[in-house]
Amino acid sequence: MHKYLATFKIEFIHFLEYRSEFIAELLAIVVQLTFSAFIALAFYEHKSSIYGYTLDGFITYTLISVVINRIVDTDVNWVMTHQIRKGDLANILVKPFSYNWYRLFAELSWKSHSIFYSFTAIGLISLFYTKYFTLGIILTRIPLFMLAMVISYFLNRAFKYLIGCLAFWTKDTGGISNFVNEVISILSGKWLPLDFFGSLAKYMKLLPFSYIFYFPIQILLSENLTFADILRILVIEVLWTALFTFIGKYFWKKGLKQFEAVGI
Repeated sequence: MHKYLATFKIEFIHFLEYRSEFIAELLAIVVQLTFSAFIALAFYEHKSSIYGYTLDGFITYTLISVVINRIVDTDVNWVMTHQIRKGDLANILVKPFSYNWYRLFAELSWKSHSIFYSFTAIGLISLFYTKYFTLGIILTRIPLFMLAMVISYFLNRAFKYLIGCLAFWTKDTGGISNFVNEVISILSGKWLPLDFFGSLAKYMKLLPFSYIFYFPIQILLSENLTFADILRILVIEVLWTALFTFIGKYFWKKGLKQFEAVGI
């Protein structure tokens, strides 16, 4: 375990060397939240509720979505593609640790920065826009929400890891990754609550991607959910994560058998 903790520490220090990234990341989040708030205000100008969401509810959903994105976001597919295409993976495979665990701790290092930026940005936004909305969250469900977030991260990562494994055969998954990111953004409820898709919503909620954003947010916002409903959401999240993890390991083992570290 100390090898992976050392990786975390090295990556954490490396990120601190680029302090301009802090300002850029913080400004990006503030701008995103500001535009989202103004769009919501225009959207609800003549309406009190849309698909069951009030203005406060919609803005709260947007704010939580930004935080979730920083928690569940992963670049494992991009890193795997680069290392497989360039042949750098060969240097890592000969080292005495698991590639997957190595990448996980390296990723958690920069993610700790990103999550901090998100909460800082939301704090700044809340100071200026509290007269427009109130955060309607169920405080007693925060622990269950955080648990759902951890599972959502591993669900998203397991799926992206599977996409990264495709580089063993395609050599470049850039196009596939971009397409997958856009599809997941829509089907997961990252941009809009799935309820806004009308009759399609009931089908979208059956897909694994809805457990990355939509259902975790509902745990924090929906008073209609019972404890049994929340437990069901968590169990389904775990099952989807286990499935993608199993498939990813299979593709990893198959891909390694034909991997050639020639580089490009």
